[in-house]
Amino acid sequence: MNLLQYLLMAPTVLVLAGLLWFGQREDRLGAAVFVTAILAPPVLEPLVIGNVRWGLGLMSIGLLTSLIALVMVSRRWWIIAAAGFQLAATSSYAIAIAQPELLIWTGVSLRLVLWMLQMVACGFGIAEAVSARRNSQSHSRAQARPFSTEITR
Repeated sequence: MNLLQYLLMAPTVLVLAGLLWFGQREDRLGAAVFVTAILAPPVLEPLVIGNVRWGLGLMSIGLLTSLIALVMVSRRWWIIAAAGFQLAATSSYAIAIAQPELLIWTGVSLRLVLWMLQMVACGFGIAEAVSARRNSQSHSRAQARPFSTEITR
């Protein structure tokens, strides 16, 4: 890893830790999906045919598939945004297959930018999880002390 990747790892770890700490079930599953995507590349990186990194492309497809599955079962907006950014990142591998010599570093830079946008979406996920927790707690308090509209004598 180079210096830029180490610098990008710090906010990634903070945001994913925040999702694990503050999040509910779907937020934690989303964080687990991203942790898997962080840990998988050393194993999949050697899978290269020509100039195309098939292993990383398959990992990108797996991340996209996992995020889409989470979108289908959850109501979190941040997961929808993260899936959209991952769709753009995954489609960049199609460009690499079509034009292997064209803009290799541009594709890598694009994927880094899209990763950071996914981490911004995860940051909004922390706020969404905290807000959902606060709303559910206030809702449970309201049910514990119902407001009666009847006049008692």
